[in-house]
Amino acid sequence: MPCRERFAVQDLSYQDEVLQPGVRARVSVEDAVGQGWRDVVGDGGRIVSLKHVGASTHHWRPFDEFGITATAVAAAAHDCLRDAVTMVRPGGARQTSAPTTGGTGDRPA
Repeated sequence: MPCRERFAVQDLSYQDEVLQPGVRARVSVEDAVGQGWRDVVGDGGRIVSLKHVGASTHHWRPFDEFGITATAVAAAAHDCLRDAVTMVRPGGARQTSAPTTGGTGDRPA
């Protein structure tokens, strides 16, 4: 979904077709702070994004500097697929640490 605001004004039937209510394994990728994406990915999903305010991923700054990489997205997808089947805890697995440089909340650097 390229724009949450445009998606939000679509018919509910379209929203349910794109984000099927029965699917818990969802991953969002945001090149800014991921605030608000929990509403989209749900309790079993993962968000790969900046984890702090004050930085941005301008086109001249590499995404890997902030942990927004194909590897991080693949790891988040793997984790949420596993958790969608096995986890019953609201919010998914408890994070053991928050990254300070690079990484994501799901996969600290």
